[in-house]
Amino acid sequence: MAEIATNFPPQTYSSSFFLNSLTDEEKSAVGDGNDAATKRTDNAPLLDCFISTMSRSLLFLTCAVFILHLHPTQATECVIPHEPKTRVFDTLVQYQANTVPFAFGKVGWQGSNVEIENLTTKKLEKNLFVTDDSSSIIALKLSDKGVVQVDDGAFYNLICLHELVLDRNNITALTKGVFDDLVKLEKLDLSDNQLKVLKSRVFGSLHNLKSLDLGKNRVKTIEGQAFVNLTSLEYLNLESNLIAEISPDVLRPLTSLQVLILDRNQLPTVQVEQWNGLDKLLNLSLTNNRLNGFYSGYNFSFPSLKSLNVSGNTLSGVNIYSMKKHMPRLELIDFNGNPMLCDELQVTIGFLNHSGVKFVPGNNHSSASIQGIPCEAHVPMARPPIMTKVLDVVDKQYLEQYVDKKIRDKMDDVHSSMVSLQIVVVIVFVVVVLFLIFQVLTRTNWCRAAMQEIRVGDEPHIDNEDPENLTLLGR
Repeated sequence: MAEIATNFPPQTYSSSFFLNSLTDEEKSAVGDGNDAATKRTDNAPLLDCFISTMSRSLLFLTCAVFILHLHPTQATECVIPHEPKTRVFDTLVQYQANTVPFAFGKVGWQGSNVEIENLTTKKLEKNLFVTDDSSSIIALKLSDKGVVQVDDGAFYNLICLHELVLDRNNITALTKGVFDDLVKLEKLDLSDNQLKVLKSRVFGSLHNLKSLDLGKNRVKTIEGQAFVNLTSLEYLNLESNLIAEISPDVLRPLTSLQVLILDRNQLPTVQVEQWNGLDKLLNLSLTNNRLNGFYSGYNFSFPSLKSLNVSGNTLSGVNIYSMKKHMPRLELIDFNGNPMLCDELQVTIGFLNHSGVKFVPGNNHSSASIQGIPCEAHVPMARPPIMTKVLDVVDKQYLEQYVDKKIRDKMDDVHSSMVSLQIVVVIVFVVVVLFLIFQVLTRTNWCRAAMQEIRVGDEPHIDNEDPENLTLLGR
């Protein structure tokens, strides 16, 4: 029975009892059936494996085709020619009927940049620029075409587009997904349009954007996340708009920004401590605003800033000392066209010369000017003797030396006073503690008990049980 049982898998050992109870003919019949079932069982794994493999292959091919259809960037190689060439189409119809490849290196290539002369439509609709090999276009220029509206998906299939020029049109608004298909865009020019609001995440898909020109619009509102995901942006132009306020942290995502232009807006003040994240900023221009103050708090810094332009404002003075402190690499400043007193201007120029920061000289060489920079003549006023001495010190040693000396002196005095105060406090504390300890000891029973033990210890001890002591006492 053991030999028959070992011919079956472990899970069928109990069936051996059934087989042993059969006759030889019945066992033969059962054996033939088992042989057929075994053959079918032996072939089943191969069939299952074949079906499974084919199903997986078909599923993989289907997914690949679907992905390539939805995301043609995976199948298109973007090649930028060393010498760009522009193909000019007379009409949009001619462009859409194009059969000549835009991809550099293909037979018949004539250029990868596209410009359409007569764009009759004022609305850029979805799939408007889809044509043969349009996925290889590198630049699309639509300047001064009277475009008013841009729909989502208008730039579908332009997956290799690196530059989009839409300046001098009449675009009034941009929707959130209008640029979603331009994943490789590096330069976007929307200057000289009619934009009023920059909505949150309107540029959110442009991760590779390096240059954004929004100058000469009517932008008044910049929503909090308008520049989110623009971590590669290096150049931002917002000149000639109606910007009167920049909300805190609106510029924080621009971690790679190097040039920021805010000329000809309506900014009354600049709270630069709110402009966090601009650690790589090199050039900041704020000309012709309404600036009456340039406030630099203690919690901000432009560690890389080299050029600052605040000309054409209403600044009565420039705190160069504070600017130099928070802009340690500042090399050039332009403050022409501000109503500064000549005395103040003289002190400022002296400090600039001393600190090594260059300034842009003016073109006004009248009597009321210094280094060509116009200023308001000083009106003599009676000043207290103390103020006169202070001004004399500033004029001779410059503002930085004077302020630094005063600060150091004050800090030394404060430090000395603090050390003396600490010593006095420690001495008083020790005296008070000792006094309290003495009072506690003299007023407690423990002290009295201790004194009594001391006294008892000094008296002789007599043992009454000692015979000699008793004899002495008897006598």
